[in-house]
Amino acid sequence: MFRGIGRSTALLFGFLFVGSALACGPSTVPSPGSDAGDMGPGDMGPGDPVPDAGTLDLDVADADGGEDLGPDASEDAGAPLPEPRFVDVTRAVGLDHDQDPNFPALCTDASPVCAEGWQTGGAAAGDLDGDGWPDLYFAVMGGPDRVYLNDGDGTFTDVSEEWGVARLENATSGVAMHDVDRDGDLDVYVSGYGQRRHYLWLNTGSGLVERGLALGATPPQDRNVQGQSIAFGDIDADGWADIYVVEWAYDHLAGVPRSRTMLLRNRLGEEAGDFDEITAAAGVLADGWPTLDGREGTFGLTPAFTDLDDDGRQDLYVAADFGASRIFWNAGDGTFVDGTDAAAVNLATNAMGLAIGDFDADGLVDLFVTSISDADESKALTDWGGNRLYLNQGDRTFQEDSFRRGVSWGDWGWGTAAEDMDHDGDLDLLQTAGWVSRSDGREFLFENDGTGYFRERGREVGFGAPGKVGQGRALVLVDYDRDGDSDVLVVRHDDAPILWRNDLPRRTHWMRLRVLDERGADALGAQLTITRDGVTQRREVRAGGTFNGSDEPWIDVGFGPVEADVPCEAEVTVRWLGGGEQSATLTCDDWHVLTRASLG
Repeated sequence: MFRGIGRSTALLFGFLFVGSALACGPSTVPSPGSDAGDMGPGDMGPGDPVPDAGTLDLDVADADGGEDLGPDASEDAGAPLPEPRFVDVTRAVGLDHDQDPNFPALCTDASPVCAEGWQTGGAAAGDLDGDGWPDLYFAVMGGPDRVYLNDGDGTFTDVSEEWGVARLENATSGVAMHDVDRDGDLDVYVSGYGQRRHYLWLNTGSGLVERGLALGATPPQDRNVQGQSIAFGDIDADGWADIYVVEWAYDHLAGVPRSRTMLLRNRLGEEAGDFDEITAAAGVLADGWPTLDGREGTFGLTPAFTDLDDDGRQDLYVAADFGASRIFWNAGDGTFVDGTDAAAVNLATNAMGLAIGDFDADGLVDLFVTSISDADESKALTDWGGNRLYLNQGDRTFQEDSFRRGVSWGDWGWGTAAEDMDHDGDLDLLQTAGWVSRSDGREFLFENDGTGYFRERGREVGFGAPGKVGQGRALVLVDYDRDGDSDVLVVRHDDAPILWRNDLPRRTHWMRLRVLDERGADALGAQLTITRDGVTQRREVRAGGTFNGSDEPWIDVGFGPVEADVPCEAEVTVRWLGGGEQSATLTCDDWHVLTRASLG
């Protein structure tokens, strides 16, 4: 439920660092008082002394110049409750580029579909420059990619030239952020579309250096690729992020070429290491995946690594067009086993986007897949082509229940995300939609009632307002104004992006968590259980794995309404990929960075 109070006139909130802060430099875990790079929103910047563990205060202004008390601060008793809403702040914050759908003349040897680039439009969020504020990378069609640095005052500055990506005039599609070289900062992987390669941008702290070819992180340059979304995962639990990047393409070249969907094993931890392409050896080659109507090609749109059978290993799910979605179980020996038929997770006619989470609060990880619904919303309960909600049964099988639970109709669906948008203690679902032949693209908010049943409230909370139409593609979660709730960035295929500021009124408790390994990279595959007042929630550390984008790498947890004079704490347990489990009691309404050292 959406409860509580609205935004007010001032913001003063603290960020709690648990144990030792962690440096952005390689292999360094400084003790309090040492010089360190930024670790999160409460740090004071690279080179500044790290204070003792505790609460740090930071003032943040809204994009419109007004200050913000944040989602959970108190107002005068009896003040009227404002209407719940999301506010379009795109131009106010300085996002001023358009996504150009006109494809350059690079796609000369592909099908006519390629000439449109209909699936494109990607973005990723994360702190690129180490100042504690989330920045944005946009993959752009027919023009240079864009990097926007967050100024920390509710605005962004376009630094594409200074950061080295403005020269990238080729068309790109998907983008994801993760620290692939484990040096303490976020790197960027970008998929090419209608060109012969993908891109791996390594972060220097003040710019991006392209190393895709040098490190073997791109396909053979023997034909154009139509790259889509990217997933990072640690398939062998060695601490180094592996990459799976999918392709959407008909078999249009002579000889029906091998798919350029790739699994890249990360060997950067070895001397002179690079990436090994192990797609076939691992059993996840995309050639030959059956389609509903027999069309030939590779039609992957969104892959994700996640532990779906709770065996401590990261499995792989791929949402794919034309009824070609697949699930692969991690065998633990560097290979995967296709379990699609038994799992029953290929029921979406045109699977596009993917969101992962425990939607029905039974402790098992579920899957939500967007698809193409009938244009007539009145057919929401009869159109089998729409969204699919796969509820995990705990035995490597899933039960599809989208109609009964209220999430089946989502127009022409694309990007999606699972997040507790109102901090009431359950995962809601967000989705964007749009298509060239449909006039009214929109965003959806499926509100969870706490038991895994949903009510769509998008237009009620401000999505889809008059004039806010278009073709949404990537949907990315980012708390750009650092007020503790998730804002929503939507990349549109045919227009400027939209940044929706989350102004939902509430008076609830919350917590933001980031889980890092000993070198400062997000600890992929780490499982979290968060328990308060006998209620347990589950989260997982992932990177990428959303349609053409990746969310900011902070885990958002809500705990429900504030009770007067009742302190809020939660028990957080981290189960590390590869073994080991640690717990700590953490305060609510703060940001916490967790490492093995800090958890003790």
